[in-house]
Amino acid sequence: MAYAKLEPSGCGTHKDRAKLRIDLFLEVGDPNYDKAHAYVVDETCPEFKAGYKGKLDAEGNPDFADYEKWRDGLPHVWRDNPFHSHFIYPDKEATDADIKAQIDRTLTYFYTFHQQMWDTDKKFIDEWKKVPKVKGSIRDIFVKGDPKDRVFNQQKVANILSRKQEFQIGVSRVPPTDLNIGEKGTIDVGETTNLSYGWSGYTLVDKANPANADGTIDTVLVYPNVTVTNVELATFYVVSGNNLTSRDNETYIGEIASGGERTLTGLSIDILTTDYIGLWHDSGKFYGVMSGAGGLWYAAGDKIPSDNQAFSSLATASVYLYGTGTESGGGSAALTGTATDSITEADVVTGGKTIILTLTDDTWVADDGTFDAQRQNIINGMDSAQSEGTGWDAEVKGKEVVGAVVRTSDTVVTITLTAQAAYDITATETITVTIPGTALVGAEAIVAAPTFDVTHIPPSGGQPTMKRWGGVPYMGINRGVW
Repeated sequence: MAYAKLEPSGCGTHKDRAKLRIDLFLEVGDPNYDKAHAYVVDETCPEFKAGYKGKLDAEGNPDFADYEKWRDGLPHVWRDNPFHSHFIYPDKEATDADIKAQIDRTLTYFYTFHQQMWDTDKKFIDEWKKVPKVKGSIRDIFVKGDPKDRVFNQQKVANILSRKQEFQIGVSRVPPTDLNIGEKGTIDVGETTNLSYGWSGYTLVDKANPANADGTIDTVLVYPNVTVTNVELATFYVVSGNNLTSRDNETYIGEIASGGERTLTGLSIDILTTDYIGLWHDSGKFYGVMSGAGGLWYAAGDKIPSDNQAFSSLATASVYLYGTGTESGGGSAALTGTATDSITEADVVTGGKTIILTLTDDTWVADDGTFDAQRQNIINGMDSAQSEGTGWDAEVKGKEVVGAVVRTSDTVVTITLTAQAAYDITATETITVTIPGTALVGAEAIVAAPTFDVTHIPPSGGQPTMKRWGGVPYMGINRGVW
């Protein structure tokens, strides 16, 4: 029976959220068991621990051909490797039951996904790229935590790891058949290479394939030659020449065993168009090549994070490192509330109608003071297609208080319109709400749908009606004209 367990080396915090790495395994008798059952060097044997003593190249690194010959001659063992590694970020309030449910869903989903890929001879990464990122789904939208919760979340992770056996879970139900594979556009950065060199001791940044879009890297492919430890991942941009600065990073990736290509999902690393992807690890080796590829920057030691760091460059080398993720600006917003059901001129004067904005494929910026600073920008995005002097833009958008805008959840904002006594229109107004990119994690503006109308009710002759003069209401007899 396939099972999931926590990998402590990949657990910690990320951007003030608790972070757990879940490794997924197959057991003897499971379909495609051989896909993750590898014949690898026994890294506990004395010969391996004594280290390589053979030929070195011109730069003092092991001659790869001689190193591989030495490595092939070492004692080998059969080992069950994870067929997948996935990261989750439990909420501060998440209970043990909540976390176990997330682990169970992760195992069930990826077990089904990989079995389908193996049975149909498809590549996981090609189909995974098509799965949209949706809040609450297996390909969730990452939301930064609150800095004041950092210590609490560190303690929460430590407590969970002290009881890690309680969180080992096997497949408990019939796997789903709908994997939500669509055709969504994705980010593409880095490359997979031939396996003809083993990199160690350097921060490596692959030059061959810069990012094709802005967004977030959530999936990475790597190929350890020897088990690697304390892996870190980062995105980089060129300052000038061979000087690089890291844009964003994710630490606590942890240990990654040798024995095949490894897939890591559930990451959250910001990237912009033309950025590059890189890595660091304390020990072990990652596969790559020294010739025939698109180029590589390297610097001795851990350079994650870095600021205007000088790197050396190899024109035709590379490391086996590929990232993909979702482009920013792909979100949408649904506009609902009592204002969309029915709203008239009199309703605006009275106040109390609601505008509810619900996001998909994006989230509001953090509720740590960041969102509060965006409330006026959200109000400014409520535009009328008309331009009357005492219409929506002047009397509602121009006068609404920021306290009317409330962040109900990571994906929902509710605006409760306050009374605007001077609102006075002569024709129905159409209102469009554009959410500013500064209020969204995706950082791209979204036009909410649908629009809504504020209905003007024309005066009827001979009926007493409430008028306004300079904003002061008075009663008069309406003759069809003012």
